[in-house]
Amino acid sequence: MEISFIKPPPKGVVQRPSLNVFEEEIGSRFIETGPQKTDADRKKALGVDGEKGDAADMKLREKLMGWERGFGQPCLIPNKLLYRFESEEFGCFAAKFSTKGKYLAAACSESEKKCILKIFNVETGVLAAAVGTHQGVIHELKWSMTDDLLLSVSNDSMAKLWLCSDIEGTVASTEDYTENEKKLLLGSLQHPSYVYSAEFLPEFANKLRVNPVAATACFDGKVRIWVITIEDEPVRQMQAYCAAEMSVDQVDQDIVDSGHYLLTHTYPTSLVFDDTGRLYVGDSRGYIHVWDVIVIGSPINHVS
Repeated sequence: MEISFIKPPPKGVVQRPSLNVFEEEIGSRFIETGPQKTDADRKKALGVDGEKGDAADMKLREKLMGWERGFGQPCLIPNKLLYRFESEEFGCFAAKFSTKGKYLAAACSESEKKCILKIFNVETGVLAAAVGTHQGVIHELKWSMTDDLLLSVSNDSMAKLWLCSDIEGTVASTEDYTENEKKLLLGSLQHPSYVYSAEFLPEFANKLRVNPVAATACFDGKVRIWVITIEDEPVRQMQAYCAAEMSVDQVDQDIVDSGHYLLTHTYPTSLVFDDTGRLYVGDSRGYIHVWDVIVIGSPINHVS
C-alpha cells in the first residue's frame, strides 16, 4: 500500500451534474430570495429603536428578534433547553402550541378524575393562566387558526370551548382556575361517551365565516360536525348544534346479539381537515375514512 498526498482540484461552478464534491451545481434558473433583513431592520420592526420602554420589555423584544427566521434562511433544529413548565402530579397527557406560536396549552392531570388546562406564554416562559378543568383525562387540544378559541376534549364525555383572545388581560389570577373557568369557558359540547379528538374547519373552507365549525370524534363510533355561535350581548355565551353525524362503525347485529360487540367495535381516534374542508378520520382498526364537509348556509347541507 502506498500513501501519498494529492492536491484537491479547484472548486468550480458547473451547469451539468457534478462529478465530485468540489463542483458546485448551478441551474439555469435562480430562485428570487428577495431582500435580506438585517439586524437593524428586525429591531425597527419590533420597535426596539426609537421607542421608550422599560428594560424588561426591551430585553424581551431583543430575545424575540433572535427567534425570527429570515426569508430563505434554514430552519435550525433546537438544541438548547429554554424553559421547564410545571405540570401536575400525574403529568401532562396532551400539549399544543397556538397557531402563531405565542402560547402553549397543556393538559396537566392532578388526579385520574381531574385534569387542569394550563396555558403558558412561550415568549416570557410564565404561566398565562390555568383556565379550567375536565373531570377526566384530556385527550386532545386544538386551537383555532386565529388563536381566539381553544377546544379541549376528554374522557368525561365533554368537548369544551375556551375563549383565549385576550387571556392574560382577562384573568385576575393565573392560578385560580375555578374563577378563570367562569370567564373563559364559552360552553360545552355534550357527547354520549369518551371524546378522543377534535378539529376546527379551516376558515377559508368555512362559508359561514362568522360561525366556527368543529368536528369531534367519540367512542360511540360517530364523528359529529358542530356549528358554533358566539354571542356577546347581553352576556358572552355560546350556542351550538350538531349539524351532522357520520359513523365509522359498521354494526353487525349477530355480533351485538352474541355480547361481543365491544371486541369488534370501531371508533374514530383522530381527525384532520385539509385546506379544502375534506375531513380525514382515523379509526381504531387502522382505517382512514374521508368525507367532504361543505358548509353553505345554515345548517350544513352536504356531508359525503
